[in-house]
Amino acid sequence: FDRAAKRFRNPVAEPEPEAGERDSFGAILADFLFPPGDRRPDEPLPEHALDAAALAEKSEAIRFAWLGHSTILLELDGLRVLIDPVFAQRASPVPFTATRFQPPAWPLSALTDTVDAVVISHNHYDHLDEPSIRQLARGGAVFLVPLGVGEQLATWGIAADRVIELDWWDSHALGRLTLTATPAQHFSGRGLTDRNKTLWASWVAAGTAGTVFFSGDSGYGPHYRAIGETLGPFDLTFIENGAYSTNWPFVHHFPEQAVQAHRDLRGRLMVPVHWGMFALGPHPWEEPAQRAAAEADRLGVDLLAPQIGQLLTIDGELPRHRWWDKLAPTRGRAEARAFAALTTPQARATKLTMSRGKKRSTIVDVAKLAEVSPKSVSRVFNNEPHITPTLRKKVLRAAEELNYHPNVMAQGLVRRQSYLIGLVYEKPSPSYVVELQRGALERLHGERYRLIVLPVESVSDHPRDVVATIRSAALDGVILAPPAADHPEVLDGLTQARIPFARITPQSREGVGLSTTMDDIAAGREIAQHVIGFGHKRIAIIKGDPDHPVSEQRLTAYRAAFDDAGIALLPELVETGDFSFESGYEATKRILSRKLRPTAILAQNDDMAVGAMSAARELGFEVPGDLSVVGFDDSEISRVVWPRLTTVRQPVVEMAHTAADMLLRELAGEEPGPTVVHTHSLVERLTVAPPPA
Repeated sequence: FDRAAKRFRNPVAEPEPEAGERDSFGAILADFLFPPGDRRPDEPLPEHALDAAALAEKSEAIRFAWLGHSTILLELDGLRVLIDPVFAQRASPVPFTATRFQPPAWPLSALTDTVDAVVISHNHYDHLDEPSIRQLARGGAVFLVPLGVGEQLATWGIAADRVIELDWWDSHALGRLTLTATPAQHFSGRGLTDRNKTLWASWVAAGTAGTVFFSGDSGYGPHYRAIGETLGPFDLTFIENGAYSTNWPFVHHFPEQAVQAHRDLRGRLMVPVHWGMFALGPHPWEEPAQRAAAEADRLGVDLLAPQIGQLLTIDGELPRHRWWDKLAPTRGRAEARAFAALTTPQARATKLTMSRGKKRSTIVDVAKLAEVSPKSVSRVFNNEPHITPTLRKKVLRAAEELNYHPNVMAQGLVRRQSYLIGLVYEKPSPSYVVELQRGALERLHGERYRLIVLPVESVSDHPRDVVATIRSAALDGVILAPPAADHPEVLDGLTQARIPFARITPQSREGVGLSTTMDDIAAGREIAQHVIGFGHKRIAIIKGDPDHPVSEQRLTAYRAAFDDAGIALLPELVETGDFSFESGYEATKRILSRKLRPTAILAQNDDMAVGAMSAARELGFEVPGDLSVVGFDDSEISRVVWPRLTTVRQPVVEMAHTAADMLLRELAGEEPGPTVVHTHSLVERLTVAPPPA
């Protein structure tokens, strides 16, 4: 959130287009107002009318119905969630534009009293529809929305106690179902003056029946991998796949990117959405499905092809027939002919024959040649029970003909290796988690190993459970972030289990396991000296989680800098947080409510520092005019908050990269080398100034 502009922003900055890369605004507007004929089907798309009897029987398994565009009815653990409900005739405030291809397959009135929750991804008209929301408000559903969208619902008469606003990575429990707002790369706005004043989000639904992901609207970016590693794998993904254009490549991904997003998320079944109901992009109506299907075939992704209104259970018979091909008209454009050709049986056979010996075959190629499903091929190579001799023979003969070799996971079954590296952390800030993952993934890229993320609740309370979780995951090695990197029971348990581990910034038990670190004492001392150098003598400190040894390390560093300058460390100006924004916010409110007020605050991470800045502003203190604030980490939040935060750069990405490298060396039988000490750096920005007179 850009506090100066009072608008939300994407974590990844949108690149500037090259000259001539995008059409003029006039050309884009003309295309929107007067779309080519091929953007709408010539006849109604196949649909399934509501089966009231089937809907009346609630399912404990994962069940869904795609209702066109991004409207989805999702059922998990007997609870029903309606996602981005748009039942209106048009998805635009401009008359005669963005009209539906056909009327809704299901009447909204039939869902009003049976839906438990309504989930909204963002406030664009094709996702947030006023008539639909007003109708659903007559039932008992709660509304889960990204930050800021609740204000819009309030204007439509939705009571505040029925609206739950969530930031990215925030969750809400609904019975046994947990709904989590996750990042997306998009924008918001319903008019000319409110762009990005509300947040946009993707969503995760997790229950005992499984886990489901919905992308909302988004461009392709690193957030998919972060979500997949943090909350995945997913039994089912609904991925945006339409309304794309070279004029806006950053906020809507192309079909091939949609398939890659599914893979980043570690999804099993993929359903393309955001197509098939409105003409919102400069492409033929069927092109998103055709291109996604072709890419899914190429990469071995199990892409489903539900018809509108088709109620499906993922454990049942699932549709994979590409029904859209029969409805797509013959086009005079080479691009459309090429995409259509990829989905014809003759072209698939020709492509398969021509590909032999020229590129690596996939499990899908083997399945096609053997005339079985990809799942059957997987079962054969995984040596699962109850495989008939005939099936095994067909699959192995096809694999031999195509020179197909099982992937490393199958090879690992034979070698008794999982080729999995774990990353264990205890509820740190989201930006810290992303940087840990980024560093490890960068090193593992191109290797046969995959990264598995294992978040834990409390290492100090349940160290044996942490070890048990690691052992049950059958990992070849594990990266331990603080405080797991220092807990003796965790270290001893892994040593006894003979599981290699690499520790990030350990503060104790030198020489145990592999390790990579940074000199926290030197870093803490330098940031404190920087603040003291501006003339501050009355300085408050917000410590991190007491269970993290680094909290005491940094306090020791601050104390050393104070001693050098002859400044007293006042106990009444020391508060304890837990490395979260909220704890920094509350600690600062307590600090500034006292008679003895500081002129500066040292927070032991950036999230708490930004929380301190927020509390200070609420209480009428200007940063840095009335109060200087510094953080620690140089995470993404320090670069987007205003004024930009002065902090210490902790090389988290580099340390995670080194930890992964050490593990790979040890697993390969090589010498991993001694502890690697990375260098910190002071990052001077705008939140430190001389104390007020």
